[in-house]
Amino acid sequence: LRGRRGYRRLKRTGGEPKLLDAAPSAHGRDVHLTLDIPLQRELTALIRAKGYTGSIVVLSVKTAEVLALVSYPTFDLNRYSKDYNLLVAEEVFLPLRNRAITRLLPPGSTAKPIAALGGLSAGVITPSTSFHCSGRLFADVPNRWRCWLKSGHGSLDLVGALKNSCNVYFYKVGELLGGRQMTMWLDMFGFGDVPGTGLPEEVAGLVPTASWLRRRMNRGFRPSDARFMAIGQGYLEVTPLHVANAMATIARGGEFRSPVLALEGAPKQVRRKLPLTDWQIQAVHSGMNKVVGEAGGTAYKYFRGINSVGIEFCGKTGTAQTAPQRVDSNGNGRIDTGDRIVRSGDTAWFVGFAPYRNPQIAFAVALEYVQTGGGGRNAGPIAREVIRACKRLGYIR
Repeated sequence: LRGRRGYRRLKRTGGEPKLLDAAPSAHGRDVHLTLDIPLQRELTALIRAKGYTGSIVVLSVKTAEVLALVSYPTFDLNRYSKDYNLLVAEEVFLPLRNRAITRLLPPGSTAKPIAALGGLSAGVITPSTSFHCSGRLFADVPNRWRCWLKSGHGSLDLVGALKNSCNVYFYKVGELLGGRQMTMWLDMFGFGDVPGTGLPEEVAGLVPTASWLRRRMNRGFRPSDARFMAIGQGYLEVTPLHVANAMATIARGGEFRSPVLALEGAPKQVRRKLPLTDWQIQAVHSGMNKVVGEAGGTAYKYFRGINSVGIEFCGKTGTAQTAPQRVDSNGNGRIDTGDRIVRSGDTAWFVGFAPYRNPQIAFAVALEYVQTGGGGRNAGPIAREVIRACKRLGYIR
């Protein structure tokens, strides 16, 4: 963006000065961003009005262009110099952090569609594969490996497991896939890489590979690692942009594209076709559609089916147990590594794509340190307004 000043270097030894060196000035180059500023402003105002900290990401399914990249709280760039000391001193709400691309969070149940596709592709399950959920994975270990519904879901097939977000079903899928295949699928969806927008502060997700476990934990994979990854917990951490792009990948039938933010000077877009068939994709689409469009779905009551947004779409709730936010008691500015807890709670997610039959936008809403309720109750109503805004602005036709 910034141009270059021209200069001339002269030497005077008497008489006319002698030109030693010169360089012409050069104009900066324009960079066009894919962001829709009215959409960005509207979604920022939405999350502010709801009183949450967190982020909202919206992508074009067709191109993977970033339409909105909201992080809240934020700051007024016009006052940055004046407010700098206050912004730097804020250790709790972190307005200088771009949460959408730097905040590593457990994805919770938003990882279940990826586990489902991995299981279908590997042949360890089919859409009709059923598992029984009694509220826990092991009858003799009642306080571990529980489902979020204490009474259990009974027998569910894959579509029903996605609709009800059954933990026990996906514990089973994780076990059948194993740790290596789970990490392979998470990596194929881009979770282990930087998203690729070119923004210097974006970070890679954390996918606990075998080498990572040996290096950090001095052990290899255990069945528990695969179970945790299948429900988006354990050591797995990603940014909201990672999750939104995973939804776009599912929406376009298993074609991964890295997100695009700048039309000039950005990294080359990464593309790959995942080993998935149409019927495998359709099974996951159907389950995600029933999350919002069929009674009993984990977000149905927050959308009243499809009537509240006027279109059919696919969604997934997520409520992820998250480590508390800590700061150093000495006040030296270290974040998330200190000994004083300043915030705690769950991460509330709602993600998806719209419309159901012809996906045009994908999105992720991530809210930090929610005290009560889950992803459906907290993030669902915000996602509803995201879809409405995208429809009103012409991104959904």
